[in-house]
Amino acid sequence: MRPTGTCALCREERLLCDSHLLPKAIYRLMRAPDLKNPNPVHVVRDGAAVATSKQITDYLLCEGCEQQFRRCGEDWAMAQCYRDGSFKLRESLRAIAPLSANPNIQVYRGTDIPGTEQLVYFAMSVFWRAAVHHWRELG
Repeated sequence: MRPTGTCALCREERLLCDSHLLPKAIYRLMRAPDLKNPNPVHVVRDGAAVATSKQITDYLLCEGCEQQFRRCGEDWAMAQCYRDGSFKLRESLRAIAPLSANPNIQVYRGTDIPGTEQLVYFAMSVFWRAAVHHWRELG
């Protein structure tokens, strides 16, 4: 049963979702199906590395705010990730000329990259979630 509480984003008293620190889709992308334990590796408090299917979640956001994060950046960012031999974000970078380049690094103007707003929104939403809440450790 979902608890009622104050949504960390809109600050309204609402039913809260079991919010993920990182999008659920990222956990799926981090799986390595060719391994005996295909789950992502988490480093826990004592420094041990643990492969687990557990995800870092807590009751943080209402449904409306969850959907805002999803619509404004998460869906786009997840579609740009490497999967099945395709890496759309990298392909977008290769389609534009770098501002400057040398053998070790290429520099791009952020506003030249399609989807920059969604990428920034997504990154800031993860940073915000990490900063605004004390997340329970896996263990």
